[in-house]
Amino acid sequence: MIIDESSTSLRITHPPGRTSSSLRGQSLILATSDIQADAIITVRPSRQGEVLPIGWKFGFIQLQLSETNWAYYKGVNAADGSVLVNYGSSAARGTDLCRDTERAGQIWYTGAGDADSTKESKTAMPLPWTLPTFYFGDSPEGELALEFRNPKTGRLNRLEEAKLSLSFLTTLSMRDPKVVFTHLRNFSWSVTWHVRRSPGNTPRPDFPFLSGSGGTCSAVRTGPPSSSIHCALLTDEGRRARNCNEVASGAVMHPVVEASAKWQRFDAMK
Repeated sequence: MIIDESSTSLRITHPPGRTSSSLRGQSLILATSDIQADAIITVRPSRQGEVLPIGWKFGFIQLQLSETNWAYYKGVNAADGSVLVNYGSSAARGTDLCRDTERAGQIWYTGAGDADSTKESKTAMPLPWTLPTFYFGDSPEGELALEFRNPKTGRLNRLEEAKLSLSFLTTLSMRDPKVVFTHLRNFSWSVTWHVRRSPGNTPRPDFPFLSGSGGTCSAVRTGPPSSSIHCALLTDEGRRARNCNEVASGAVMHPVVEASAKWQRFDAMK
């Protein structure tokens, strides 16, 4: 069988777009409009009468490459102190790289729903075969508490500033019946939220965005990613890839907390 490159495409239909911040109860919600891509693949025979056997699978695989994720809290008065809660530090997350799947041990990305984001030959398929269009979609978000008790002063500090920045590598890939993967296309993308509380002691504060907030997306590249480490983590060679949901849950439970008995900024606020 041959992948027909002239009939294969991966198109970014909605790049990561407008970021938003809103209040939900006692939390600040950071969200973004969906990123979406659609893919079309045509498989042609390499010899007359060849069919595509059972067990070929096509879909998307995604790595999270990096994360910045901190929240800065400050008391109403200087004596109330200030706190930095860092969910993105290496001490909280370990190594940055993880595979973005619903559960640990999975390889395929299913954020758009498995029926739409993967295609599989469950019966022998006559060739040529053009797969029905299938889709990649993602819409990351973050949630931060509006208040945090300063462990040095014992006083509640209120959310003053926060930064969440995520970057990803996404591939359009196929797997043969012998579980050998081939990456046909790849692209990288990121989204950043950097907000600061508006002046004034209001019960429902605004958090406007600072410079650098928003989404970026690379051009679609043909073939596999250039990094051999990324390729190994994408397909779990050596079983080294951690699950991003588990990494994030661990960081939320055990963030790095720096506290001061006065107003100050912290070195990790970058």
